[in-house]
Amino acid sequence: MSLALTQEEFKKEMRGMAVLFANLEGKIFQIERRLEDMATKDDIGRVLSAFEVSAKRSEAFERAMLLHGQALTDAGFQLKDHEKRIGALELRPS
Repeated sequence: MSLALTQEEFKKEMRGMAVLFANLEGKIFQIERRLEDMATKDDIGRVLSAFEVSAKRSEAFERAMLLHGQALTDAGFQLKDHEKRIGALELRPS
């Protein structure tokens, strides 16, 4: 078996390699595009950080709503108590 190639065989091999390299270049380009579209660790960190801040704010608002609701309930009881006392005072003879 001879390792020597004719000029035509050599050209054919070179064309095949050129096609192979062109395909590889296209695949490399596709991989680069996918990598550009992927989130980095920094991107993920920023999203998680923003989520944590939002969750903390949500917890703070929930606490504030509960406290506000309790304050309104307490104020309602005080108002009823004041109404009873004022009614009792109004019924007293002067």
